[in-house]
Amino acid sequence: MKTSLIAAFVVVVCLFAQMIHAQDSVVARNQIQLGIYISAIKGDTSYTYNYQLRNGGSSQQCIWQFWLITPPDAAISMVGSPIGWHSANRIIDNQRLVEWGTVNAFQISPGSSLGGSSLRASSPPGIVRYYSEGYAPPPIWPDGMAEDSIPGYTDLTPYGPGVVGTTVGPATSRLQIYPTALIDTIVSFVYQSRSLGWIASQSVAEKYTGMFSRTKTDLVQGHVALAKSRIDSILQEINTDSATTVGSQAYVLIRFNADYLKSMLQTSPKVKGGLFGLQITSTLSVRANPSSSFSNRDTLVAISATVRWQSRYSLTLGTVSSPIYGFGKYGTVTTVGSYNYQQFRIATHVPLNWTANTEYELFTVPVNGCAGVEEFTLTNALSGGQWFVDIDYLDKTDSIFYQPVATCTGR
Repeated sequence: MKTSLIAAFVVVVCLFAQMIHAQDSVVARNQIQLGIYISAIKGDTSYTYNYQLRNGGSSQQCIWQFWLITPPDAAISMVGSPIGWHSANRIIDNQRLVEWGTVNAFQISPGSSLGGSSLRASSPPGIVRYYSEGYAPPPIWPDGMAEDSIPGYTDLTPYGPGVVGTTVGPATSRLQIYPTALIDTIVSFVYQSRSLGWIASQSVAEKYTGMFSRTKTDLVQGHVALAKSRIDSILQEINTDSATTVGSQAYVLIRFNADYLKSMLQTSPKVKGGLFGLQITSTLSVRANPSSSFSNRDTLVAISATVRWQSRYSLTLGTVSSPIYGFGKYGTVTTVGSYNYQQFRIATHVPLNWTANTEYELFTVPVNGCAGVEEFTLTNALSGGQWFVDIDYLDKTDSIFYQPVATCTGR
């Protein structure tokens, strides 16, 4: 009985608002003050987004439609609706529209709130647009005017005569983005959250941009453990600030993207090195073998290798050939004890397309003066010349070589 009375009251309020405008032939549906409270839950493979909508007390119309406009690849698997509301999930003009709507009895009257609009998606949160309408009677079309060309009505927004704003929802999948690029995205979210009023003060925004910038520096310098610790501090701070200076939309953005960043650092595929002798041509071949696949959106940021041989051999190394990766000699031959060492490194970043457990030749170098018995070793013994692989600003080094020794056979 109580629910029926509430529904009846909503109908009366909304009908009264409609009667006020009945004398007008065209009433825009933008006379609302929409507030959005969002919460999210992270599952094993997806996020559940929950929206509570509030219609401001000074609104002139009841809210009867609310849409999210997301990228087309926002993988949305489920949409839930409040009682009396219907939903739709469709792609139009390269946009995914998640729509909720209702009839008179269930509209959100001025000064009221309604929860229950929800969706599940595999995409982590990003900044998206929304569209919402207040209810007004359908226009009375002026004589000779098309229904889709009423100035001040059909041209108010790309979606209808309501309002367009900004909120948080499932954005483009970030499965292929690397950690430092994700940090740049999160920092951008912080700046936007401050400008949209989702973060209460500039000092709070600067606190988070500073923490994320230092996390990026940690990763660039190879300090993954320190970066993880800093992310834990960010998660603690955002949970505390969500009660005071950080609104629900900024909280969901920062909290779940920081958590996603941390999960990227937990899985660390490695790359082994191997050394081979091409006996017919007296050439050494240095190769890599990754334990996991890397796509062409992954970047080989840095890679170095050192080859050593006994200094008693009268050998020299010729010109490096590395058409794909751009390896070259790094410095001159260094003699330590009874061994000569030559370092090799790349000079620029290189996009990757590697398949797991597959061998890739990084470079070759000819050996001059080979007599047929000399051994060469891929080594970590030279300080500063260890085998090192940096992909996407993360250390992917497997220090155990899968084939460390090669023999040079004279021609």
